[in-house]
Amino acid sequence: MIRRFAFPLALGLLFVLALSFVRAADPLPPAGDAAPEVQEFAAIRDQLVALEIENALVALNAILDRSDLPEATRVEALDLRAQAEVASDDLYAAEKDYRTLLDLRAGYAPRREVTSKKAMDRFLKIQVSMIGTIRIDLEPKDASFTVDDRAIVAAPDGAFPAVFGDRRLRFTRKGFDPLDTSIQVVAGKETLVSVRLIPNARNLLVRTDVDGVVVTLDGIDSGVTARGGDSGSDPHATGVLVIEDVTIGEHVLMLAKPCFATERLEENVSVDLTDRSPKVLRLISMRPVRTRVTATGADYEGELRVDNERVASLPLTSFTMCPGQRRIEVVAFGRVVWSGDLAAEESDLALDLAPRPSAVLVGAAWPKSWAATIATWSLHGRVDPPTDADFTTREGWESVSLPSGTDLAVALIAGAGVGGVERIALYSPTLHEVEDRTSPPGPSSPRWIVATLGAVLVDSRGGEVLLAATSPAGPASRAGLLPGDRIVAVANRGVANAASAAEAIAAAGIGETLALEIAPPLGPVRKVDCVTAPLPTRATVAGEDSGRVVRAAWALADAATGGPGAAAALFNLAILLENSGRQAAAFEAWRRVREIGGGALAARAAYALGAGLQAEGKRVEAIEAFGQARSEAGQSGDPALAAAARDRLADLGVASR
Repeated sequence: MIRRFAFPLALGLLFVLALSFVRAADPLPPAGDAAPEVQEFAAIRDQLVALEIENALVALNAILDRSDLPEATRVEALDLRAQAEVASDDLYAAEKDYRTLLDLRAGYAPRREVTSKKAMDRFLKIQVSMIGTIRIDLEPKDASFTVDDRAIVAAPDGAFPAVFGDRRLRFTRKGFDPLDTSIQVVAGKETLVSVRLIPNARNLLVRTDVDGVVVTLDGIDSGVTARGGDSGSDPHATGVLVIEDVTIGEHVLMLAKPCFATERLEENVSVDLTDRSPKVLRLISMRPVRTRVTATGADYEGELRVDNERVASLPLTSFTMCPGQRRIEVVAFGRVVWSGDLAAEESDLALDLAPRPSAVLVGAAWPKSWAATIATWSLHGRVDPPTDADFTTREGWESVSLPSGTDLAVALIAGAGVGGVERIALYSPTLHEVEDRTSPPGPSSPRWIVATLGAVLVDSRGGEVLLAATSPAGPASRAGLLPGDRIVAVANRGVANAASAAEAIAAAGIGETLALEIAPPLGPVRKVDCVTAPLPTRATVAGEDSGRVVRAAWALADAATGGPGAAAALFNLAILLENSGRQAAAFEAWRRVREIGGGALAARAAYALGAGLQAEGKRVEAIEAFGQARSEAGQSGDPALAAAARDRLADLGVASR
């Protein structure tokens, strides 16, 4: 055993120095990041440097005995063992490992810096006896090939080494028939193999008169046409797309681009063995198309956006847009007041752009019975509910992260109602109020303005409807009605009490001529035509079932438009905020009513502002606000409000005039 490892000192020193050089030039990765074999090889090299050849060989033999050893690791282990065997002068064993290495990798060569001339001569002799050269003359040049099912990368001239004997070659490329062949490799000789693959597909060159056209082939996306590199900024440059390796036979191409009609093209693909150029399709002219939308309810100032791009300003009665699935938004005074997804065809369509609240679903699905109602809301998204959130309390809702701009949030609590039925909870981020619903609210905006005669109606002891007071400039006064007159019928229908009479008047159109039957204190019944005037309403009128939370959501949407209806909606919102205890928000809402409203609205807002200022101890500002309320209430025909403002002024030490 000692004799086996007795080798010339010069050779041993050469081996040690060479190993040290290799390790320094190619440092190993840190031990913590290295694969197990890498760490083992590092230890073996240390043993070889320390001339512990026997220990190194034992370790290498143990590695090579593993059945699941990757090829790259096996090659590394064989290479290292051959070096050790050469260093120990066991050239027979090294020769055996060299043969195994050449079988694994025909292009293998030992490292000259760690291999003696004697060992290198022995290796070269073995290499000449085992290895020949295959040179491939291949068309197309980029085809792939394998030798005995092993992928091969040839030199630029097509040559690569191979072990002598029968070898199976397989050539493949997309768009060509695969080719299998066998050759006899002769050691020390070069074998030339000429291969011409037969095409079974052809490239298609698609051309469109505009770029950016999406092309599908037989239902599969194939790319987008683009201008050529030399077209520059030429708006008339054609778009081109090369679809590679289209198989022989009939194919259907679909060409689509937003704002253009989709084009369908049928093509028969064939191949020419002598002409590999792409098949150039005829130039496709894309036909522009637009959808014309007739808009209603868009009589307020705003900005119309389609797919986040501005397309028009409101007010408007119609606009055009590209067909297809579109996201439409209307922004008024910095707030989204209408949003929705629309599948637009080439035909004309109608769209109601009246403001509507933005609703958010908290949970998995909208209540099925609410379909008609939610169709009139702007669905602003969906969020997952927090674990164990109690949607019956304000605290439970405050744990939900609602998107900015949410007017109304809806949660479905399955099995929480009577008998296990679903329970719906609504939440207003503006009012900070929660509301339970057993039925869906109405699908339309509450009426912020109703028709009025400008008169106070009361029930008399005799069951008659009396005019208790009339506004000096109101419709009743202009029609000649006086306090004490009795209303017998409205619109040719008798009235049973003051409530039914007020409801019939409110239901009439604003500015409409209303037929009344009036009986004076003394004298016969007479017919009077009275033109109605607008009256802001501060409570839910008959036939409406919106509730405070939904009413506040609609008020937010309608108030953002800035018109006369917006002032009435803001009037309602201010009252809702007051009743919810949100005084600061209510105060700001009343300020906005003063800015955009007039008449009775402005007078009522001035009174509310005065009350807020008085509560804050701002006497001078409160006196000014109550003075405005008194003056404007008198002008708008609201004697009750004028009297209340006078009382407030008196409390502040201002004598009545």
